[in-house]
Amino acid sequence: MGWFSRKKSDGVASSDGPGASAAEIEVIEDLPTRPTSNPLTPVDEARIAAALRWIAEAQVDVDDAGSLGTAYDAALAGLDGSGASLSADELIEVFGVGLGEHLRRHTDFVWAQITDCYGSDLGLMGRYDDMVLVPHTMVGARALNRERGWIPGVAAHLVRIRRR
Repeated sequence: MGWFSRKKSDGVASSDGPGASAAEIEVIEDLPTRPTSNPLTPVDEARIAAALRWIAEAQVDVDDAGSLGTAYDAALAGLDGSGASLSADELIEVFGVGLGEHLRRHTDFVWAQITDCYGSDLGLMGRYDDMVLVPHTMVGARALNRERGWIPGVAAHLVRIRRR
């Protein structure tokens, strides 16, 4: 998603580069300049509940970042082997919610439907400021790179810098 679109008068994108005239630049006005939040929808609440159910059934303690990290690392290892208990999308969903719920319980973050210049997603918003965090993005980026061992440190850092 971009903030500016360069168009020639015939509607074809311009490749004129930095020298394009101001008339060729279309400014998109509907993007928020600061993150906004809306209450969770019933669908969002169901997503959170389903992921937390999986976490509980797997005997993972969402209040313990070490427990979350160990379970994430094992699920990620399963993707690389033959014993996957979760698909890649399920791993991102379950551990995105798990990390988000851990942070919700130990910081001032609250679950919300977040809208920023990148779009809308289920995420966390600071109760006292407009700090935004989308845990699914954090998990997805690290899963893509097959990173292990990161959840306890990242969670501890975020808990340390955010007030309750």
